[in-house]
Amino acid sequence: MTKRGGFTLVELLVVISVLAIILPMAGGTVFFLLRAQSQSAEMLRDAMAITQLSHTFRSDVHAARSARMPADAAGCVLELGESHTIVYHAESNGFVSRIVRRGEAVERREQFRIGAARPTFALSEAGREVAVTIAPKTRSSAPADDATASRAGIRIAAMVGRNSSVGAPIPGAMPGQPKKASKTPTPPKQATRP
Repeated sequence: MTKRGGFTLVELLVVISVLAIILPMAGGTVFFLLRAQSQSAEMLRDAMAITQLSHTFRSDVHAARSARMPADAAGCVLELGESHTIVYHAESNGFVSRIVRRGEAVERREQFRIGAARPTFALSEAGREVAVTIAPKTRSSAPADDATASRAGIRIAAMVGRNSSVGAPIPGAMPGQPKKASKTPTPPKQATRP
């Protein structure tokens, strides 16, 4: 009688038991990695939006002639002159909106997603510095004081009217670039022979 090759019932039970332990662990690991990847992609998107908000906000404040806080204090209004205004407003759904108006007409509307954060706008007493602080929302129901909020978040500040110049613009210069001092060419040194 010839002996046939194969697996015994005990060997099959051992393999099935090991797989019953390994497969749920592998599934849990894949689920954890997918969730972590999704959260990191969301955080990256929010960070990029905050970076874009920072650049746009500072550029707008530097170009403004004056700034004021609206009645609800949930944003700021930048006056650029000739009935041209830019309004920043903190929305309750995790966005900061930017509305560019010329008179009553809306020229442009943008929203910056800041995620689970609480933006607060502030204007210095002299009205020269405008700032927005983006702080994480606290879990407690008690509101955080301003000193704690400014330490715990990202503060974006800019000086009003920094880019406005008294003199004529330099030809070929981009708006917002600092003026460069003009240099007079110096004549080349001539070599002397002894």
